[in-house]
Amino acid sequence: MNCHMHIKPKITLRNWLLNKSEHTKGLLHAFDAECEEVTCEHNYKEYLTNGDLVMDVKAQQVTLAGSPVKLSRTMFALLEYLMRRQEQCIPYEEILNALWSCEHQKKWHYIRVFVYELRMALSDKEQRIIKTVQHVGLIMNRI
Repeated sequence: MNCHMHIKPKITLRNWLLNKSEHTKGLLHAFDAECEEVTCEHNYKEYLTNGDLVMDVKAQQVTLAGSPVKLSRTMFALLEYLMRRQEQCIPYEEILNALWSCEHQKKWHYIRVFVYELRMALSDKEQRIIKTVQHVGLIMNRI
């Protein structure tokens, strides 16, 4: 008995769309280019460091000088956002857009509250780590 095994190629939605038309092919290529830009722009890393401040993004843990720092989810998200853009002035509006829903985008006091709590958790009353640029935004200094 002679048996032949026929292996079907794995069909993904992406491959199926590529075979549909030139228009969908162009859209997918544009989407791929956007995704590459986002990946590069955000410079994704599992571990972020700034001096003795270390963030394990996957485990959602932060240590400062080897001691664990207890943060709420929002404080963690804010710190991660700042650590990925160290030494850049990040406008309040950008932070609001990235971390909060549309209904909170004009409520800058949200940022002030969480920045204050984050500074207390990091023992940063002097703004050595997170500096406020009045009426503009925040900068995470290298320590």
